[in-house]
Parts: sequence; structure tokens; C-alpha cells
Amino acid sequence: GTLAALCVFGEATVFSVPFDTTAYSGGPLEALSDDGKTGAVAFWRWDETTITIGLAANANWVGFGMNGKGPGMAGADIVVCREHQTGIVSAIDYHSVSYSMPQMDHEQDWQTMAGGRVTPTLPEEPEGACPDGWVYAGSTVIR
Repeated sequence: GTLAALCVFGEATVFSVPFDTTAYSGGPLEALSDDGKTGAVAFWRWDETTITIGLAANANWVGFGMNGKGPGMAGADIVVCREHQTGIVSAIDYHSVSYSMPQMDHEQDWQTMAGGRVTPTLPEEPEGACPDGWVYAGSTVIR
């Protein structure tokens, strides 16, 4: 079968999913870092020949693993999406034989269907928000 990934990255700590999730029958599966600054979300759908996964994150990469043998990393098929060049997101196929760093698969059968970076638009500075010598940075006034 064919594996496909839709990988989109955002830059805001809290982000909205930047693609239409109604086309997916599974999800969301969400993960948040321990410090609460980065996170990811996955949606999926499948048919007889294809598994399609929609991933979004506000980090430099996002990974998703599936394991038909049960819970855990050993035996998992893993896709990692990363922006290797500005605006170009690629999906790389890995597998895991144990709870350790996954190994790159010899057969790269994930396809990136779409990818990119979503940069949030910062609000304009409200009138009178900054005293002299201060700068408005999104929702914060800094010196």
C-alpha cells in the first residue's frame, strides 16, 4: 500500500490546525512538551491501500508512529516530518526495533502530499500601548 503524510508546521506556541480536519476519520491525537511550549497534533484516515496522516506542530519536526504488534516502540513504523529547507517539508520513514532511536527504513514509502510553514500574524500595536523607549511585541510590551 501507499503511505502519505500531510505535514504542516506553525510557529506559535498555541496554534490552530492549519488544514481541514473534516477529511480525517481519526484524531485528534495531541502531544504537548513537558515545558508546555511545543506541541503536535495528528489526524488520520485509511482505506484498503492507503493510510493518510495529517500532522501539525509548532516545533522543528514532528513524528508519528504506528505499531500493529501492540503498544510500544518495538516494531513501530514511524514517519518524521521536518522542514529541511525553508518551505520544503519532507517525510522520512523509520522503524524501531526497541525503545531506542529509530532506524531509517531502507524502503522510503511515505509521500509528502503538502507541507509548509504557517507564520502567525501578530496583532497591530494598540494606540498608546507603549511608553517612550518601549516596544510592542505581539501581546507584550518590552524595553
